[in-house]
Amino acid sequence: NANWNKRYRENMDKIKSGSVVEVAKIFKLLTLLERNKKISVGERRLLHNTKQILQSEVMLIRDIDAQKASNWLDECCQ
Repeated sequence: NANWNKRYRENMDKIKSGSVVEVAKIFKLLTLLERNKKISVGERRLLHNTKQILQSEVMLIRDIDAQKASNWLDECCQ
């Protein structure tokens, strides 16, 4: 959606569902949007929150520290 407000509400609903797959999709979408244009403050906060969720999942799954998990996520979205 081009309307950031509607996209934000839809993304919040997906996060509330508890699905890590949905969180990953939102993270990827917002990361790509941020690279191509300026995103709203709310979406930037949402991007940060989704990254934190995924980072904690990656830390547990791969048994690595927070910085390595963050770097791994950044590499995945390039």
